[in-house]
Amino acid sequence: MAGARVNRVRGPQKGLSKSEELTTPSKLISIMDFYHFVGIDISKDTLDWAVYTQQQGISLSIQTDNTLKGIKSALTQLKALPDWNSTLVVYSMEHTGIYNAHL
Repeated sequence: MAGARVNRVRGPQKGLSKSEELTTPSKLISIMDFYHFVGIDISKDTLDWAVYTQQQGISLSIQTDNTLKGIKSALTQLKALPDWNSTLVVYSMEHTGIYNAHL
């Protein structure tokens, strides 16, 4: 992304909690500020989840049903990872129309 401008959010922003600070739409946050990267490959019947950290590489690779129950199962496993912090995660998935609408 040549020419892309990325601003880092440093320190607490006045009036915002740490969680709000990281998720405020008006702030661009460097990808280096995140700890976990979650990639989700979507198909009609299944979701393939891969979790990457700079320290460990791929730390989790699972497949779940593409249902609400499958998504909840994956989120339970994500939350069990060491050093999991839901405000320091980047989620990435392809747009597949109806197959990812509930995700």
